[in-house]
Amino acid sequence: MSDTAQAPSQIPAPAESTTQSTSTQSTSTQSTSTQSTSTTAPTMPPSPLTATVAFFESVFSGTNTETPDQQAAIAAVITAAIGPGYEYNGQPASAAGLIAWRTALMARNKQMSYIVSSVLSGPVDQDPTNPMTAVATQWTWTKTDLTGATFALRGMNFVGIQKGQVTANTQFGNAKVGWRPVTS
Repeated sequence: MSDTAQAPSQIPAPAESTTQSTSTQSTSTQSTSTQSTSTTAPTMPPSPLTATVAFFESVFSGTNTETPDQQAAIAAVITAAIGPGYEYNGQPASAAGLIAWRTALMARNKQMSYIVSSVLSGPVDQDPTNPMTAVATQWTWTKTDLTGATFALRGMNFVGIQKGQVTANTQFGNAKVGWRPVTS
């Protein structure tokens, strides 16, 4: 069934924005040392799951009044996250294209908020010389347009990460025609 074949359904406004937290299991190796010169524990790089949630929630939230420094910081996040050979919905794409799309989207809306409600991550068999981690996210994206009307879009993304960068992103949730009015 196509999104344009039926009247848009109303999405009730949430009483409060909430984010479900997700915990992951990790393994660690213990080591013993007879001398310790540091009192702070070493930090681990973020897991693919944590990094994906942080990416989506920071890149796709914002306002049309962002400063050039804020826009540059988001562009740096996007550039660092997108790997060589990146594909979006099976088509070649780039960090520059995503930055341009985000900039145009933010200009058309007063505010946008992207909340990941659930997430799952795990290794997938791909290329044994370049292992892949897959991350699946379920999300709700809300926007207030320039007239003050609020809309929401629900969807899911399936992201492939290799060597710490996104190489594939398949999205379900159509940002062109899937937005539904939010009722108060």
